[in-house]
Amino acid sequence: MIRDLLDFTQARLGEGLRIECKPMKLEAAVEQVVAELQASYPERILFERVGRGDGCWDLDRLIQLTGNLVSNALEYSPPGSRV
Repeated sequence: MIRDLLDFTQARLGEGLRIECKPMKLEAAVEQVVAELQASYPERILFERVGRGDGCWDLDRLIQLTGNLVSNALEYSPPGSRV
């Protein structure tokens, strides 16, 4: 949370966001977020992998992005629907 606040402050000051790419698999970040959200919404989240996710990724940014996207999908989709 503190890191998010620091990132927000840097972006507001025009310094931009730091990106720290490291070789990894994309699904590692997605699986981490999905596992956390499935604890609260076990019946609503369906996670399927297709293809390869090898690349140079910023793990913290991917976790933040994926968490926001899945949380918004859960909040704004019909109750009981799968995301």
